[in-house]
Amino acid sequence: MTGSRVLLVLPFVLLPTGGCHTPAEVPDPATDHMETQVAEKIRRSREAVLEAPSDGDRWGKLGLVFHAHGLYVEAERCYAKASELSPHDFRWLYYRAEIERGRDPAEALERVEGALNLAPSSVPLLILRGELLEQTGDPDAATKSYARALEADASSARAELSLGRRALATGDLELSQKHLERAAALQPQSGAIQAFLARLYRRQGQHEDSRRASERARSLEPDVADSNPLLEAMSREAVSTRALQARARYEEAARRFDLAERLHARLAAIHPRDPEIQYNYANFLGRRGRLEEAEARYRSALVLDAKHVPTLVNLGNLLVDKGVPREGRALL
Repeated sequence: MTGSRVLLVLPFVLLPTGGCHTPAEVPDPATDHMETQVAEKIRRSREAVLEAPSDGDRWGKLGLVFHAHGLYVEAERCYAKASELSPHDFRWLYYRAEIERGRDPAEALERVEGALNLAPSSVPLLILRGELLEQTGDPDAATKSYARALEADASSARAELSLGRRALATGDLELSQKHLERAAALQPQSGAIQAFLARLYRRQGQHEDSRRASERARSLEPDVADSNPLLEAMSREAVSTRALQARARYEEAARRFDLAERLHARLAAIHPRDPEIQYNYANFLGRRGRLEEAEARYRSALVLDAKHVPTLVNLGNLLVDKGVPREGRALL
């Protein structure tokens, strides 16, 4: 009938609360081959997301856990969801760029540029941007990005090193020396900085200085222990044996000795029957001058494996230096 209205009565549908995220969206990798503490960490982090699937921070935290243990596909999915739920949080774009940088530097650079729109003075972002610009063939723009990072944080050894590298590549040896020596003053335990200083001194004809820098480079930590709160946040989520060992080395290089010791103690608690763990802990204590404690750890390692040669050598040398030559020589 013309002019009449038809009223459509739609069925009532009860929508789920807490967003439209289903458990199937939360990555669930197989963990039966993983260390117990890693599998448990993943389980707890997944449960936190399932309890509050609209919480961007929880998705991001799960991404960090996956990222820290090399599960990059799962981490990328979590970071993408975190970015969707928290579009003004630059962190998730940064981590996505870190994952992508080895596969597609141009895509990673696009993510970094998006993150810099949200946090234009972030030193980790500016340095990552510079590295990606170098990878994609724009070294001049990279140098400007490193300079912006140094303006934002004058104590950044990584920015100084990057500027020193760029000046060395362009042949400006005076400027390179300025930046590299400043980097070495900021991070005297960095072998990477010493390696570039060795190259610089060799090109300047300072062969003795080059030789000494090369020797230091071989005996020091290979990286720069610059503060990067973003990578440190990810590193703190790592609980695998390998990751904890790497963190202990990093924290010691950064002169955060209390934290390094806690990591060694944690490893010893996880692996009480592993002589290598005891040996590494003893070496750390020895470097800190705590020789009695180091000796006790070395002896614990030998109880677990009487033929652990590195422990026999280090404990033997320690005892000789301590004035117990007979036992020390017997171990050696």
